[in-house]
Amino acid sequence: MKRSVGESLLFSAALILIIMAPGFLGGLESIQQECGLLIINALLFLLIFYSKNREGAFRKEAQEPNKKNIIVLIPVFAIFGIMLLLCILSGFLDALRGVFGFVFYGDLSLGTFLTLLRIILSVLIEEMIFRMSFFNMIGVQNRALRVVISAVVFAVFDILLLLQRDMTFEYVLYSMIISFLLGIILGAIMEYGHCVYICMLLHFVFRFAFWDSQVLIAMLAWSGGTFFINPLIWLTICCAYLIVLYFTYFRKKEYGSYV
Repeated sequence: MKRSVGESLLFSAALILIIMAPGFLGGLESIQQECGLLIINALLFLLIFYSKNREGAFRKEAQEPNKKNIIVLIPVFAIFGIMLLLCILSGFLDALRGVFGFVFYGDLSLGTFLTLLRIILSVLIEEMIFRMSFFNMIGVQNRALRVVISAVVFAVFDILLLLQRDMTFEYVLYSMIISFLLGIILGAIMEYGHCVYICMLLHFVFRFAFWDSQVLIAMLAWSGGTFFINPLIWLTICCAYLIVLYFTYFRKKEYGSYV
């Protein structure tokens, strides 16, 4: 019990540091900010990875996917793939070129590359904390309710964004809605697919698709926005599919309707 409480406090502190770090480094130049954030994320990643690896959380048997459930979750993966493709075609292609050509295009592309590395680390950290730690701490027998609670926890941490400069209440509220829907999807994959690596991949796809224009997307979303680059639309479609899937497959399977 003491160990669980200690880990919970450690992971909460790590999340707070990740969320608040941009405010601490706000006075630095963009490249210096990215380097500072990258160092913070790298250190936190090593700390949390060491803790989870010591527990055996990355053993093959601990992350063996449920193949039957993964098959019925394929439409979710397809939606994320379509979402990423449309975002790239909607104007992200230039930034994508910059990622792979950062050596030739100077500081701007170097900053893009550093940001991409930071996003990868932050995704890994968040999945280790939320889907590998907090998720297992939820002492609820009902599997769907456990997914919902985990999504609420995932979204609640976005409240800390209010403490950063230039963050409006509307943007933070929108961010919490996005996090809740994303948390439902990733929680369902963790609960029924039983593989955090898939959660990490989908989380990265989402962050990679929208990381370059989050504020713009937030404003577009409240005013109707452009369908192709509105993450709220795509996450809602995925959640709707998961709800239908739960009542037509998972719920019946849990109560013995399937052999």
